[in-house]
Amino acid sequence: MIQAIEAEQEVLAAILLEPNLAVYLDELEESYFNDNANLDLFKTMLDIYKQGKPVNTVTVAAAKRELVGHALKITGDAFVAGFEQHLQVLKDAATMRQAYLQAQKIANMAEKMDDANEVLSYALNVFNGLVPSDKKAEDFKDVVLQTLEEIEDRYRNRDKKEYYMNSLSAFNIMTAGLHRSEFHIIAARPSVGKTAFALQLAEDIARNGVKVLFFSREMSKTQLVERMIARRTGVGHWNIRTGNLNDDDWEKLSALGLPLGTLPLVIDTESATVEDMKLKAMSMPDVGLIVIDYLQLVSTKRRYDSRSLEVGHISRELKELSMKMNIPVVALAQINRDAANKRPGLENLAESGKLEQDADNVYFLHRPDEQPLWQEKKLLYIELIAAKQRQAPIGMMTIIFNPDWQAFYDLDKTRENSQEEEIKSHERRENAGNHKRAYGSRGIG
Repeated sequence: MIQAIEAEQEVLAAILLEPNLAVYLDELEESYFNDNANLDLFKTMLDIYKQGKPVNTVTVAAAKRELVGHALKITGDAFVAGFEQHLQVLKDAATMRQAYLQAQKIANMAEKMDDANEVLSYALNVFNGLVPSDKKAEDFKDVVLQTLEEIEDRYRNRDKKEYYMNSLSAFNIMTAGLHRSEFHIIAARPSVGKTAFALQLAEDIARNGVKVLFFSREMSKTQLVERMIARRTGVGHWNIRTGNLNDDDWEKLSALGLPLGTLPLVIDTESATVEDMKLKAMSMPDVGLIVIDYLQLVSTKRRYDSRSLEVGHISRELKELSMKMNIPVVALAQINRDAANKRPGLENLAESGKLEQDADNVYFLHRPDEQPLWQEKKLLYIELIAAKQRQAPIGMMTIIFNPDWQAFYDLDKTRENSQEEEIKSHERRENAGNHKRAYGSRGIG
């Protein structure tokens, strides 16, 4: 009999060791387990999970004490890293067992029955049933009808602001929004503002009530929130960092900074590998957007001969995650030094050519060498370049970046408010910041 006892044990052990993996219990079936002890343990774990309790050796012991020894035995030398591979081995073995048993039954039918059509019909129905639903060929008519329904839904809701739109009209016009199941890369040289851009994107979408999961491999949670507060309040980022704040600044921090805490935004600085990120995301089924800062700092638990192959694997995993969860995934990326003195292109994505292949859309933030006269006022022209869009044309638009406030603006919006007023407002804040106050001498509120 075809069996995969080791895979059965590794899958169950990984779920017992890693709380986030408990969501996979719903994917498992009793037919996957050929070993009676493993089957008994699985049924107990599934029952615990359905009760809303954490699944671990302690809760297993409380539910069925005689299983404790087996649970401790299989978790002793288990590794969480290979969970997905073991899960696939487990599913494949179960399918092969069913195929073997059905083949024997069909052979017996062929020996005893005279009607070949009946035997063939049974065989076709049986083996078609063994094909997973996600691998079956879908009727093209159903695909067309589903597509037309989606188009009709977009038409009916065309005047509504979708959750994936943000405060930058230039980005919305260029992209038509961040669509579900799409993997986006936003790349730039250091110090151009890609983290600020990603934070602004995350905050804008979170303000529409969508839960955002923001992974950072470069900054702490406090550093990220400081940037968000600077943008939201208009208090200079440097003043926030140094504590050089006046009474007006404190009023803004209290009135505008504190409400940030109500946003459905989760910042994760602990997940270091793409596997860890996938587990965290899959444990939060209500997440509507994932942002990763930044891709070249993410690692994997798999071993590759080169960093290029490793980054390629990571980008493919992120693309598959966007499709599996049916949400947009945005990853920031560095560009190589070849683009230091020119407008970047797809060839400048650092470390792997796979990035441009896996990504549905690739955008660059580029700061031109020639800046307007008011550059000295810390307002910068930034070129937003769509180098690849699977469902839209490529092109370029200009936006404004204020490094002190860590904020991006539409060029037209800046003009409507008048560049002069923008500069005067900035100067007023800087002058007010000269009234030094010792850091920590005042509290918020």
